[in-house]
Amino acid sequence: TTPSSYITFTVTNIGDTTSANLNGTFSIVGPNAAQFDMVSGVNNCTSTLTAGSTCTIQIRSLIAAQGKFSAILKSTANNNPSIYLEGDGNGFSCV
Repeated sequence: TTPSSYITFTVTNIGDTTSANLNGTFSIVGPNAAQFDMVSGVNNCTSTLTAGSTCTIQIRSLIAAQGKFSAILKSTANNNPSIYLEGDGNGFSCV
């Protein structure tokens, strides 16, 4: 199988103050982290976000085998939010 298409995640500052600097705070972690790819150069979450502002991150599955694989998209800024990623040989979704 070939890598899946990229899925775009929108990060929104729903607070009423400016966020911490997001540059370098996003990573994919977990037992199957190598099965997912975050696009370099397209991730525009590279600074602070004012209240109500957004930025985007693109991720795809690199899974080439059947079976379930999972990982977590995590940020080390602003209360450590995370998104659970799950995929198989046919693509992936977020939960």
